[in-house]
Amino acid sequence: MANENSINLSKIWNSFLTASFPKKVVAGLFIIGIILSLAYAAQQGVNVSLNLEVQARLDYLETQQQLLNDTINIPVNSTISAMIKEANYIIAPHDSYYCLINGTDDRAGRLEYYSTNKTKTEQFALGNMTTGLLYLKEVTHNTSLSITATQTVAQQISGKIRYFTSTGSTSVTDCPVPTTDTFVLTSDTDEHTIVTLTPTSVEQVTNFYLDLSELTQNCTLRVYLKIDGVNYVEMTSMTLTVAAGTKGLALKDHVIDTDWKLTIQSVVAEGASRSIDYRYFVNVY
Repeated sequence: MANENSINLSKIWNSFLTASFPKKVVAGLFIIGIILSLAYAAQQGVNVSLNLEVQARLDYLETQQQLLNDTINIPVNSTISAMIKEANYIIAPHDSYYCLINGTDDRAGRLEYYSTNKTKTEQFALGNMTTGLLYLKEVTHNTSLSITATQTVAQQISGKIRYFTSTGSTSVTDCPVPTTDTFVLTSDTDEHTIVTLTPTSVEQVTNFYLDLSELTQNCTLRVYLKIDGVNYVEMTSMTLTVAAGTKGLALKDHVIDTDWKLTIQSVVAEGASRSIDYRYFVNVY
């Protein structure tokens, strides 16, 4: 049984067919208006759905970017260490991503780019930095990438810093490496080599300390360097007047990339063997 409030479409249609022409026109226009209204409402519903979907996606991306910014935990726009100056861009790993952080301009601290591809991230940084410093924090530099004359890449891996420029690269450890040993001087007046350094790259002997407290006779110390890479040349010499228990000596700041040695020669034989303790510190570039 039909509900008393239900619409009898068959009756409405028969009434429309038997109606006069003017009434048919009015009814037709009314029906067309209803159809257009329904179509418009349907279109608006689609637009609203699409807008909501796009906005949800944008909100998600913004949240992801903020999450990366909040969790990378990189000191930005500041001195990273004694060797690192203010960086224009910083690249650091985060989970499976290599994240590029802006370091110096009005967008300082913002995530500029990220990728699971390390090379693409570095390419993006160098391509958008006409001049300045790119700092790689625990990320190795891709040496196949081109660096312009106005760009510098600083790579820091486990505390060791290496600089890359258009003309080459240098590296510096955070702290000079110490070496200690003891040389035994025999009782004669011959010249003896205390230590020989044979660097494979540029090295800075920052401090060289000698304990001469066991010596009882005057001695001469000499420093030699292979300037041409083949033959030793005497660079300096000094004759020391020593007394037992009173003397030490410090040599400072020798930057070398070829063989270097320090010798000692007693003016008068000691009469017995003497121990000479020494310690020196080297920065490797």
